[in-house]
Amino acid sequence: MVEPTIIDDADNHPQSLLLDRPCTYCQVLELDDVMHGGSIIRRGDQTSYVSCGEISQSPEDMIADKGATVVAAMKALSFAQPNYNGELEKSRVIPRTEVNLPYKRNDVLPLLPGLATTASQGCAFCEVLRNDLISVWGETGHEEHHQSKGDTPLAKAKLAITEVSYKFQEFAFDPDRPKNEPNVGLDALYVFFTISSDTEINEYSLHYNFYTEASDLCASWFNLGRIPVVNDRVSVASLNRLHELIDLSLREKPIARTVDGFLPTRLLDLCPRGVADLRLVVTNEDPDLLAQDTSQKRYAALSYCWGPADKAINQLKTTRDVLDEHLSGIQLEKVPQTVSDAICVCRRLGIRYLWVDALCIIQGDEADWAKESFQMSEVYSNSFIALCIIQGDSCSSGFLRTNYSSHTVKIRFQSKLDSSISGYLHLRMLRSPRETLMKSSTHTGRPVGNSDDPASIDFSKALWGTRAWTFQEDEMSPRKLYFGDSMFYMSCGTLSEAADGSPFDHKRHLGEFISLNETLCSWYNLVSLYVARELSHEQDRLPAISALARSVCDHFPDQKYLAGLWGSDLHKGLLWTTTSWMEFEDYYKPQSHGYVAPSWSWACRPAKLHLIAGLTHHNVHFWPEFTLHGADISFNPLNPYGLVSEGRLSVSAKVFKLPVDKTGKARVNKSGRPKFLGIVFNYNLWSENDEYIAHLFLDWDYHSALHDNGGYPRGPIDQMSMVLITRTSLDQHFMFRSYDTTDQEVVLGILVRLVAGTEGDYERLGMWYSENKGLGGKKFWQNIPLQDLTLV
Repeated sequence: MVEPTIIDDADNHPQSLLLDRPCTYCQVLELDDVMHGGSIIRRGDQTSYVSCGEISQSPEDMIADKGATVVAAMKALSFAQPNYNGELEKSRVIPRTEVNLPYKRNDVLPLLPGLATTASQGCAFCEVLRNDLISVWGETGHEEHHQSKGDTPLAKAKLAITEVSYKFQEFAFDPDRPKNEPNVGLDALYVFFTISSDTEINEYSLHYNFYTEASDLCASWFNLGRIPVVNDRVSVASLNRLHELIDLSLREKPIARTVDGFLPTRLLDLCPRGVADLRLVVTNEDPDLLAQDTSQKRYAALSYCWGPADKAINQLKTTRDVLDEHLSGIQLEKVPQTVSDAICVCRRLGIRYLWVDALCIIQGDEADWAKESFQMSEVYSNSFIALCIIQGDSCSSGFLRTNYSSHTVKIRFQSKLDSSISGYLHLRMLRSPRETLMKSSTHTGRPVGNSDDPASIDFSKALWGTRAWTFQEDEMSPRKLYFGDSMFYMSCGTLSEAADGSPFDHKRHLGEFISLNETLCSWYNLVSLYVARELSHEQDRLPAISALARSVCDHFPDQKYLAGLWGSDLHKGLLWTTTSWMEFEDYYKPQSHGYVAPSWSWACRPAKLHLIAGLTHHNVHFWPEFTLHGADISFNPLNPYGLVSEGRLSVSAKVFKLPVDKTGKARVNKSGRPKFLGIVFNYNLWSENDEYIAHLFLDWDYHSALHDNGGYPRGPIDQMSMVLITRTSLDQHFMFRSYDTTDQEVVLGILVRLVAGTEGDYERLGMWYSENKGLGGKKFWQNIPLQDLTLV
């Protein structure tokens, strides 16, 4: 047996297989750009690339390629575009994105003896392909029909490789792209195959992404921007790439050198003198740290998930009982794997200090927790780098070992069009074969997908991205190094780059504090994303975003923070609702986790948040229609942005009690078309003469009117009053202009109910808006007097 050539260069790409002895089938993988109709195109900078030309695609071709369901969806979206003129119904000229290779062969599952033979003769691609095909055998659904019973030998299935093709990815449309610049780039090698059983035959595909070194001529020739990555994240090659990304981030956002720069109260010293592996240090007391210059005091901050209770139990914590012990030293084997891996990365990168919440905050000490949570904005914003662990589901998961380790096959390329172009293309499967496998169907067409986006894959399945505390850690850190299942990523300012060189989209939501108006608009967008995150303790809802609130106040010190809202912008901050859908009694009953926030704050309920349209757009104006006289928020003095125990707003506003009929029911029903202003207002309020007054929304009944009683909402509707809060205009393109009225100005407010046993305390229970029809709009409120009330 001849083994494939293994490239084991620790400074380059360990465990790459060189395709230097391709079998007769795999020889075609060394692409002949003349035979496949390539042509040379010169860019504006006089560098050249290969073009595969264009093809004509008929509507039938599109359905065969993309599937009937996908094409139908494309048409549905196109019809909504004002300039659509039926392009999808006609033949069209598109860039050629597939180069089909003359590669066909048959084999027999499950052992694939044909591929085994050519692999044994030294063909690297046959070895990799055979292993991948065997690993997906169970996913095709054929294996269960061929399982052996007892001692009967395993039955066989026919496999036919029907096509192998070079797949190019069409770039996003750019009207400013010069005519001679490329609009496609080399993306992947697709292997199409069928598996035949006694009763059926199905088509599948596996694909391998292309990579090449940035300095390789193949990068420019094929418009290929991905560089090879390796499985070992602390190999020389990986560390070189990490340093390269960090250098790019420092150019993007240099570190301010200040003599009295912020340091957290405590840090882990990863290189202490003595026998301990590491130790906890108090930063303003430790002589070694105090003796160092500013550049040596840089620290990394860890952002990760503790995990569910059964896994978080493995978390090593600093408590009052063990504080002195940790200040003396901590043995590395005691820390959970994720923290251990973070220590390893810091040491390899030359970072001596690390901040880890479980070890640098005294757990179980309320005073220390309040003090340190108040400093959280400083901890992350002043870190040299944040290590964000989007891989795994707990502190024990670790992140230096990947779930799937793939081989890379290195293929020589020599252009026949231009003899000066030569180099190597690297083939590597990004995800496991089982995740990469695609099946053909009439709905989805040929088994060809979009270009693999490692960041989308890693971030979309990350438990880290569902946790509330990690939200502000991500937002506050100036430079972030994410470790995902597929690879690592760097984000800093406008820099967002994966280990393989591909860009990814993961930017801050709070922005750069350009103006107060833009910052507060960003705040509403931010909290709508934040409330979808999960907490182990619901009472942490405000503390887990307190660093971001403090950061806003640091930039705009005149702002008054009110339990998640802002005093200067309260007329906008009150325009929220939850996605709760339950009986009023269940919504209103005391929550098991205790008090979190007053009823007027979005933080009062553990549910997703919806906002009135326009709230996140700085060019949409809302004018206040009430006066805030005072705010009394009870909070821990160690963190005014954290836990609250009570919140009262004293206001002067116009209030209107909902009218009731002779039976005592409020004159509310579901009639006419629902109104959508970012929130669906299903109910209407009518006067005694059946004239329109307003549209209503009830906080506990997001899917309003689905199960109500003949159009009448459930809950204490007859006890409610409308409070006028603000007015705005609908004549913005995203505000859904009202076509049944000429006056586009609307008024909005909240629905409240008098708290039992009080004379002027009101709790918030819903929202309303009113437009200029019937009695509605601003004219309805002209003769209603102001009154003093307290929102609780």
